[in-house]
Amino acid sequence: MDMNIKEILLTQEAELLDIDLDCLEEQLETGDYDYHYVKNCKATIASIRQKRRQALKQQRQNQRKPSEKPELPKIPLEELSPHSAPSQNAGRPTLSKDQQVMSAIEATRLGDSSQSAFIKLVRNTPELDERFVKAHINELSKSELSALIERMSFSEEFLEQYFPTLDHNAIARWQTFSEEFFIKHFTDLSATTVLKQGKNSWRKKGNRSNKLDAFLRLKGVRY
Repeated sequence: MDMNIKEILLTQEAELLDIDLDCLEEQLETGDYDYHYVKNCKATIASIRQKRRQALKQQRQNQRKPSEKPELPKIPLEELSPHSAPSQNAGRPTLSKDQQVMSAIEATRLGDSSQSAFIKLVRNTPELDERFVKAHINELSKSELSALIERMSFSEEFLEQYFPTLDHNAIARWQTFSEEFFIKHFTDLSATTVLKQGKNSWRKKGNRSNKLDAFLRLKGVRY
């Protein structure tokens, strides 16, 4: 049964992240919905995005001082080393570490090799950790989040909190989590990937609990 997207948009608008709106749009495209229902929901999503853009623009205008430039300067990647501080040119405002990392991420999005540039940034930036991702998850793209899931180890608490917006295939292949987490999200996580390619020690039969063994037998999983 397809989810009631209209109700979600009307009752949970404040809680929805931008990436959640992307997922709802994708569900509208793939689900069995009436044309007018889809059109109405997409119009609602567009309205939500427009309100958020206007609110963000107003917030920036209210915070901007007359002497400040409209945009923060971009920090070169080489200045993000944990062993050196960004150069303090005359007139350049001091950026927080998070602002420096987000500026570097935005820089990787330019050009034809954006994905490889982002991966290089992840490898060379210790500050780009779970705390940072949690604080800025609404500013990261789907592909960036998938790359992070593949290359970083996240806590089960994080995976649980943001599970609807994360790449489930990447979680199954690259993240470690408990048997209980796997059982809870069994319908969304590929059993083949988790048990044959995953990172969990209990993917081997000899390391599994009786509870998981019984659960897998009931689901018809034999490996």
